[in-house]
Amino acid sequence: MTEKESYLKIAQEAVDKGFSDFSTSARKIYMKNVEEFLNYYRIFYDNHFARNFEIIESIYIIQSKADFERMKTDINNYLINKNTDKKKGIFILYRILNKKKRFVRIGYSSRSAEGRLSQYLSKCFSASKKLNNFHLDVKALRDPNKFNDEFEYQILCISTNHRQIKALERLFTIYENRYDNIIGFDLFVNNYYNKIVGDLYDYIDGDLKDKKFHPGWKDIPPSKFETAFKKCRKWDCILSNFQSEKVKDKRIIKDRALSFGFITKGTGTLMDIRSHFMKPILEDAILRKKTSENIYNTLIDEGFIYLKKMSNLDGTRNERLRTLLLFIWGEELEKFGFLNGNERINILAAVRKILIGIKVLSLLRSPRYNTIIKAQTELIKQGISLNTKTTRGYDELGRILCDLNIDYKEEQNKILASILEPLLIQNDPELTMRDIAKKFGIFSKTADKLIYDIVIRIFRKSRCENISIIRNFLRNNKLCQS
Repeated sequence: MTEKESYLKIAQEAVDKGFSDFSTSARKIYMKNVEEFLNYYRIFYDNHFARNFEIIESIYIIQSKADFERMKTDINNYLINKNTDKKKGIFILYRILNKKKRFVRIGYSSRSAEGRLSQYLSKCFSASKKLNNFHLDVKALRDPNKFNDEFEYQILCISTNHRQIKALERLFTIYENRYDNIIGFDLFVNNYYNKIVGDLYDYIDGDLKDKKFHPGWKDIPPSKFETAFKKCRKWDCILSNFQSEKVKDKRIIKDRALSFGFITKGTGTLMDIRSHFMKPILEDAILRKKTSENIYNTLIDEGFIYLKKMSNLDGTRNERLRTLLLFIWGEELEKFGFLNGNERINILAAVRKILIGIKVLSLLRSPRYNTIIKAQTELIKQGISLNTKTTRGYDELGRILCDLNIDYKEEQNKILASILEPLLIQNDPELTMRDIAKKFGIFSKTADKLIYDIVIRIFRKSRCENISIIRNFLRNNKLCQS
């Protein structure tokens, strides 16, 4: 047996073992936990990771080897029918667990499941000097046949969408790095194997084998960032807050800010990082209809003391606030047409409309808020000031959505269609309306009727008035048009 054949045999055994050791029940629990983490992250974080996760329509973790083979066959048939090159169209997401160290490597590949691991083994036991921590730990086994004793290779997802699988890779990586702190994840928990959201440092074989981080790595606690960027206006002052870490180059701070998600635009500039910490304070103040002066004072009260020291030589408070709001929400303001023309718009009013629109769009993901009135009630519960003094009960919210060109019902239909369709076409098991409601966290006595009404509303056709017919239409790729 050649070396290549030997690696492939080990990889094939690893795939089978991964399905038996990571059981169906364990996979279901893992899938549920990742889904809950994704929903939580989308709600509470507004960084470039959360925005990237918006393209994730659903999460389905492969349940068994048979399930995996069935999905591969279905995808291959689909790609053949679509005249698509299947070699370029199938992507597999995997999880490799070091059973002793409990480190996890998340990755995806366009190769076969066995081919990707076989490639890893070939690199680990070759003469290559450019190896990372994962490669070194595998190489330390000295015998590739020991791989399946020390590691577990778990196939998680399969997809034809490259953007989706990349987003899933990032989501699962951050999930594995989750930690109970203010930012929701901590790169240092699992940075040993996965640096997709951190810095990519390759290790040279030999001397650095037993070291956790590259010698140029600066272990900087996330908690120091907020204090430094609140207190200081310029880089020299910010760097002085990291003396104990011996950080002398602002590029290191920029890299870590990008790694931790402490950014709003992804550039790592002073404004970009600082606005990340300002944004939630600004959002709350704007939604509560505070004036420009009150908002500025609120920022100072929340610890941004550098603002207090700025004189009018740096521009008036209103000008500085306007610059900040344009930096954070400029793209959205332009997208919704608020920056068209030369008139000087009421920036606070415009941003407030956009923030309320974003809140509404997040509510649309749940059938629970199937009317504007229900959405309005929820927004008021969240402390958002809305004028409701009309007979219909949603005067201001209705006008805001009109200004943003958002049709509430039409937008919800589009969002829920992409979520409900994969649930409706499942055969094993065929979920009931109540089962689907539970996936949305709805457990009321009328939950099944609510889902039923939503499904009929979205997928109705002249002869498509019951769930069974709708399921069959969807399974045959014939979407029932409303």
